[in-house]
Amino acid sequence: VQEVVTVIRTLRAALTLPPSQRAPVTIIANDHETLELLSSQERGIAALGMADELELLGPGAAAPGNCLTGACAGAQVFLHVPGSVDLKAEVKRIEDKMRDLREDAEKSERKLANPQFVENAPEHVVEQERERLAEATEALAQLDAREKALSSLLEEGRDRGEH
Repeated sequence: VQEVVTVIRTLRAALTLPPSQRAPVTIIANDHETLELLSSQERGIAALGMADELELLGPGAAAPGNCLTGACAGAQVFLHVPGSVDLKAEVKRIEDKMRDLREDAEKSERKLANPQFVENAPEHVVEQERERLAEATEALAQLDAREKALSSLLEEGRDRGEH
């Protein structure tokens, strides 16, 4: 149950939904045991996941459209994208952030590729630069996944004539 709530919150964060904005959530359980467990905790999941509607479906159910998708042990989670979310603006915001992170990562890579920096700088400064590079790389990977998910939602909307 905790994993499901974490996935919902992660998907909400991908859309930068404020806590006050509720969104419908659909969960497809991979087996009947998981479905029963989630059903017994439905109100808690809805409250903690800030879902205005929570639909629990069993194994083999069709995945809903126009959703961000996440998975955890035993279930797939679908966050329905509220109509008030401007997907184009969100994709642009993510792309801008990715550009800034790439610049930071390149700066760190240049420093670390410079033998004089590595040899002459105090070890803790070199280590900080390595950590900065690792953090930027990880953040880029996460943002790239978000950007791809949102872009695919935009494409889905275009295919249906919505955008």
